[in-house]
Amino acid sequence: MDDQPGKKVCDAVAWPVGAVLLVVGAVLMWGYELFTVASHRVVVVSGFVCAVAAIVVVMFAPTDQPTHDPDPDDPDPDDRDPDGSDDPDLDVDDLGLDDLDDPDLLRPSTPAWRRRTATEMLVSGVLGIYAAFVLSIDAWLLAKNPDRDLACNISQVISCGKVAGSWQAELLSFPNAFLGILFESVVLTVSIALVAGVAFPRWFMRGVQALYTVALLFAVWLFTQSYFVIHALCPWCLLITFTTVLVWAGLTRINIRDGHLPTSPAVRRFVVTTTYWYFVVVVCAVIVAMILGRYGTSLVD
Repeated sequence: MDDQPGKKVCDAVAWPVGAVLLVVGAVLMWGYELFTVASHRVVVVSGFVCAVAAIVVVMFAPTDQPTHDPDPDDPDPDDRDPDGSDDPDLDVDDLGLDDLDDPDLLRPSTPAWRRRTATEMLVSGVLGIYAAFVLSIDAWLLAKNPDRDLACNISQVISCGKVAGSWQAELLSFPNAFLGILFESVVLTVSIALVAGVAFPRWFMRGVQALYTVALLFAVWLFTQSYFVIHALCPWCLLITFTTVLVWAGLTRINIRDGHLPTSPAVRRFVVTTTYWYFVVVVCAVIVAMILGRYGTSLVD
């Protein structure tokens, strides 16, 4: 029996439900001071639960997106460019879309294309997990001696100790850096496998996307708390913020290009171009501009 109508109904319901859960989660996460019934930590955690539920609902909603199957008439996948051409040195930016034999990019990307993006994820993930380990060690040192002067206490603004002493630094009653090690370990494992040429099934890649979207949401929340509430910045936390953005961008690029996330042909074409990375750089530049614009020379004074 054809279950396509049921899938369409589920897909149509999933997005509104996910949007409502995400809005509720955002209100709880960033508007926790509006609630006096419970502690701030409980309200924020409840917001994250709603956000996680929204991500899961949307990520695993049934979809009519076609599954990529290898074409036996294709040339060697390692020799075919992700744009659909047989020239591995040819970029989609160098061609008119009408000249492509696969203008909607419906065929799977090549291992070589995935390997390039996964390498960026791997480098960013290594930096992220290193920062997470440093923060974990700092948390251990502060637990032994709360008055310890950390090496990254540079000024009133750049102060790891001030950030680590806030309740936001232990949202789940243990150092957030432990979560960072968890998230980065997963993405490092996936990145190494992708570099090695492993092709994961759709459900697995959606699961990784959902997990790391939670990590991105967590990193953004921590940055906004440091910026707007704590009024102090931790350099290692900032490094994790940037690496999380970069890893999430690379992971999303692969999942959209390979059809694991349902999108339009225009979006698939966008993610394979260098313009996509320009957009990611702009996002990182906005964060830097926010910091410099607000604190300026006081960062080191």
